[in-house]
Amino acid sequence: MVSYFCTDRRTVRAPFRAVLLLFSVSDFLYLKGEPMEKESVRPYERSVNYYETDQMGIAHHSNYFRYFEEARMDFMKQLGLDTGEMEKQGVIIPNVDAYAKYLVRLNFSDRFTVKVTPALFTGVRMKFEYEITSGGKLCATGYTTHCFVSTDMQTIILKRTHPELYRRLSEIFGA
Repeated sequence: MVSYFCTDRRTVRAPFRAVLLLFSVSDFLYLKGEPMEKESVRPYERSVNYYETDQMGIAHHSNYFRYFEEARMDFMKQLGLDTGEMEKQGVIIPNVDAYAKYLVRLNFSDRFTVKVTPALFTGVRMKFEYEITSGGKLCATGYTTHCFVSTDMQTIILKRTHPELYRRLSEIFGA
């Protein structure tokens, strides 16, 4: 038995299992032409919606984690990795840790940009860092950490179960 850290700060014990892949890499990855390099990924941009604000017209703090998620999904898709397609192939990427530091408030209809930076990739988990800017001001920073699990919520080691995905993520994260 081997121990893994995964969701909700529990240690999950599971034996290593061999997985026979019965699908091709193109079935697994969302590829639209050649995947972009991370240096050429455009930042995620949007505006604060009215329903995301409190009575004072300020974006509620909980929405920043949504902004992080939207930006991360957009970042990965631009790099040729569609999270929805990965889930169809049995790789789920739950969030196991999230942090945000609020520096300058965002108000209703403010246009903002989220810059995503891949920070850590081990093959069992990955971490992204975020910067939210608006009008040239740094409004928030944060990070999220994710692990990889199968559809039955068992931790998976990508290097063994999905070597092509492991290779691509290693390239993106510079691991």
